[in-house]
Amino acid sequence: MANTTAVAATAASLASPICVFDVYPVKDIHDLASSPEIFKNASEISTIVSSEFVSTTSWVAHMGGRVMHMAERKGVLVTIGEEDAVRGSLLKIWDLEKMDPRTQAPVLLRPSKIQPSNKPHPVSCFALSSTLSFLAIGLADGTVLLYRHLDQSLSSASSLTALPKTRTIHESSPEPITGLGFRELPNSTNVDAKDNNLHLFIVTTNSVYLYHVSGKGSEGSSVLLDDIGCGLGCAVMDWRAEKIVLARDEAVYAYGLQGREPPYAYEGYKSSIHTHLNYVIVVSPPTTVATTSSAARKLGAQAAGGDSDASRVTVFDMENKVVGYTGMFAEGIKGVISEWGNIYILTNGGQLTRLAEKSTSAKLSMLYAKALYPLALSLAQTQHLDTVIRVCRQAGYFDHASYLAKRYKRHEDYLRVMIEDAGKYGEALSYLRHLGAVAAESNLARYGCAMLDNLPEETTQLLIDLCTISGLLTIPEAEDTTPQQSSTPATSAPSYLSYLALSRTPAAEDKAEESKADEEEDLTEPPETQPSVPTPSKEKRPLPTLYFAHFVDHPSYFVRFLESVAARRWGQSLFSLPSSLPNVSSDEDEDSEKRNQAVWNTLLELYLDGGSPEQQDKALEVLTSDTLPCDKTHALILCSSYGYTRGLHNASPSESSASTEVVQALVRYGTTHPHLYELVLRFLTSTPELLTRHQADVEKILEHIEKERTIPPLGIVQILSRNGVASVGLVKNWLMGRIKEAREEDQQLINSYRLETNAKLKQVAELEDPMHAKVFSVTRCSQCSGQLDLPSVHFMCNHSYHQRCLLDHDTECPLCVRQHGFIQEIWRNNERMADQHELFLADVQDNGFKAVASGFGKGVLNMTRLDDVAV
Repeated sequence: MANTTAVAATAASLASPICVFDVYPVKDIHDLASSPEIFKNASEISTIVSSEFVSTTSWVAHMGGRVMHMAERKGVLVTIGEEDAVRGSLLKIWDLEKMDPRTQAPVLLRPSKIQPSNKPHPVSCFALSSTLSFLAIGLADGTVLLYRHLDQSLSSASSLTALPKTRTIHESSPEPITGLGFRELPNSTNVDAKDNNLHLFIVTTNSVYLYHVSGKGSEGSSVLLDDIGCGLGCAVMDWRAEKIVLARDEAVYAYGLQGREPPYAYEGYKSSIHTHLNYVIVVSPPTTVATTSSAARKLGAQAAGGDSDASRVTVFDMENKVVGYTGMFAEGIKGVISEWGNIYILTNGGQLTRLAEKSTSAKLSMLYAKALYPLALSLAQTQHLDTVIRVCRQAGYFDHASYLAKRYKRHEDYLRVMIEDAGKYGEALSYLRHLGAVAAESNLARYGCAMLDNLPEETTQLLIDLCTISGLLTIPEAEDTTPQQSSTPATSAPSYLSYLALSRTPAAEDKAEESKADEEEDLTEPPETQPSVPTPSKEKRPLPTLYFAHFVDHPSYFVRFLESVAARRWGQSLFSLPSSLPNVSSDEDEDSEKRNQAVWNTLLELYLDGGSPEQQDKALEVLTSDTLPCDKTHALILCSSYGYTRGLHNASPSESSASTEVVQALVRYGTTHPHLYELVLRFLTSTPELLTRHQADVEKILEHIEKERTIPPLGIVQILSRNGVASVGLVKNWLMGRIKEAREEDQQLINSYRLETNAKLKQVAELEDPMHAKVFSVTRCSQCSGQLDLPSVHFMCNHSYHQRCLLDHDTECPLCVRQHGFIQEIWRNNERMADQHELFLADVQDNGFKAVASGFGKGVLNMTRLDDVAV
């Protein structure tokens, strides 16, 4: 008892309870008046994938028994339970991502019986590493069993069909094992990165041991850390898997690799302990002092609702030494779950309660309101730097947020606070000048518009310097940098930031680094002397085009920006350059000419858009200059768009050079783009001057068109006759040649038609001559293609059929009657059209000669009636 008192006296005291959790009852999604059904009539094991607590899969893992322990890692579930048919405990490993089609349960990967000796002992606790590599099992007789390389035996590529053999790594009979926990390998969240080995904490009722599992020096015996143990369920690993936390009646202890750390005084009975992020959850009866009398315990139970099984839940932050929640549950506690960022407390009666942590800003606001500034900043200290800055911004502490961002050189965060929150554009502008070209370039691309809206003069000058100066930017003498000092916290208010990690007593080396950093952070004080000639830096200057969009609402400053950049970066100006201009450092890359041209093209557009006589004179200077790299084609389009006649005259290229370039382009691209020949022909015959200059080119174009047959002769005639520029003599020879070719083609068609007509007339004459004998030499039936046999029927059209292939009433050839019917139908339609004179006259009025020619070709004008033919 004396030992307990001494320990409690040296333990760190927890702060007064401050509720940082909101309490909500969890209801069933189908019945909002009751708790989730899964906790009332659940199967042995149920898989739940959301905070609605709806079962997606359920199965019986241990037939006729119960599940005593289970843990899940990477979709693999490990259960330890008892079954009626098996003597002792049984280990089963399930794959939650694969289902057995027969049982509709997860696939059972490996079963194994846990019995290191002839006499079985119950499993009191177990621990599973995060990588599934190691599994430790603690027995009630003080034995600890270890499975090594468990993940390899579960792999589908492994040839192993059973779990690896266990090894007994600890024996402490008769003290039962009450807690196990793997101290995981260091990672990004593990602050102790000096030891890269895996260790196992072993807790009994009276002792704490450490066993070296993997790494150099492993496979030895366990090492005693302390002679203080705990009861079953009162040992748990912290959220970083660095330390094991023990709950005893007098205090809460934490053990690391080096042994016991300062305990936390929290007296009272404790039935179990759990972790949730950086919080420790203690479940205990309502009494809080170990010497409490039975009458007091009864009174506490009555206060909780009259149930002697009432339990208290206390949630406290061990890092900040603050109790975040305490509450009584009359029905007793059956389990505590940490999932989905919340704490869920399940009572023995099946009621489920959710504890949701308040937001950091809400917690800080609550602590600020109670003037608990050290505790508030200690709480913020445990968060990442981004979270602290964001919380300070949300709470309206812009000076604190800017100080932190400036102190740790978080340039984007500092500018975001200064511009978006505090509206201190002058300080932001001064800060940007000291960032250098790279950092200032990206931040000005984001905040350039806001800076120009509030400080157009100063921001324009900064952009000019940024695009023209290589190296550090100078500070104008007129720029007021005194407001920069206001970004530090006010001295009249409590120095909240002194409670951050920076305020902890640092070592001598840390103090030296901090003082050096403080000297470097004074960005507002310009150097006392400047060298007469600045040393060139290799920093690449940003492109002026990057900031064009920021000047949309500031055309006058845009003109000043472009003129200054062109003069100071490339030494180009409409007027003589001043003698005080800094040394010009031109770009040496290949794209510098294009960037320079983009500046002058934009300047020309701004001059024309201004409309004043002075600006139009500047535009004319740009158009007539032989040294300024302005795109003439772009200038011509701008002058045409703004109706600037004087500029059109100067911007238009000479006709001779333009037409020559057109012909050259036709030679280059005409092969792959044949339609260009028609366009160029139209262009060269648009004016007498062009036709006179390029008559030979026109003849070559006509020869190419004749060779490739891309345009019919009538199309050429229509192109040349559209404006009266080209004469008939220009295309006389070409036109006569095409007419001769057309006549020859027509004569060939006429001859072929005459031969065909004579053959038809001869055939008709033979059919009409009764004395002319007709010989039928067809040997196959035209209907079934079979060999002709008697009786057979022959038609004068040279088609023959079996008599059986013809219908009784067929007196005409079945093949020819369809064609003759189609022709007769056309004839009848034309005959009807011959009587509809109104339609024909209307067609003549619309189409003229084309309608007359069509009617003559169809025989409408000299139609012979079908009835007359029949007669």
